[in-house]
Amino acid sequence: MCAASRPIKDCEGRMIHDGKFGIYPFVKYVRAKYSTKNRRARTWMTKANESVNLAVMRDMIINTIITAIMRNSPKGVSKDIYIQQDNAKPHIHADDPTFRAASTENGFNIQLINQPPQSPDLNVLDLGFFRAIQALQFQSFPKNLDDLILKVQDCYDFLDLEVLMYNWLRLQYVMVEILKCKGGTVNPHHDKRKPERQ
Repeated sequence: MCAASRPIKDCEGRMIHDGKFGIYPFVKYVRAKYSTKNRRARTWMTKANESVNLAVMRDMIINTIITAIMRNSPKGVSKDIYIQQDNAKPHIHADDPTFRAASTENGFNIQLINQPPQSPDLNVLDLGFFRAIQALQFQSFPKNLDDLILKVQDCYDFLDLEVLMYNWLRLQYVMVEILKCKGGTVNPHHDKRKPERQ
C-alpha cells in the first residue's frame, strides 16, 4: 500500500512536503513452527498476507495510512484530503463508521473516493510511480521477503521527487484529454519540464 500526494512547494519554490507518506507491505509476523537450516523454531518470521480482505484493508487505511497522513502533513496546508482507491472488492466504503471516526480526528477531513471504473490512467501511482520504484528494485537480488521489503522501502525513499511531480502533471494532462474527448481513454505525451519551470 502506497500513500503519496503531489509534492508541495511554496511561492519561492522551496519544498514544503515531498509528497511521500509511506509504502507499507501487506504482511504478518508469526513464529516459526519448526527449525530449519535458516532459522530455529519459535523465531519471528515475515509472511505475506495470502489474501487482502475488507478487514485487512480497513486496518491498513485506518491504522497506517491515516496515521501517516496526520503525522506527516505539513502545517498550514488544507486538512481536507481525498484518498483515492480503485474499485477492488476488499476496499472499504466511504461511509464506513470506523473510517469516518478516524478520518475526522485532529481537525482533518479525510474522505475516500473511488477511481472511475476501467480507468487505470486515472491512478497517479500506476502512471509511472510504481514502475520507477520497480526499475530501481530490479537492480537488487533480495534473498527473502524481509530483504525485498527493505529494498522496496529504500527505492521508495531514494526515488527522485521529480518523478512523483511528473506523474501528477501527467495525471492532469490525462484528465484534460479525457474532457476534450468527452470521456474516452487517452494517454497523452507532454513536455513535463516546461510547466515545472513555469
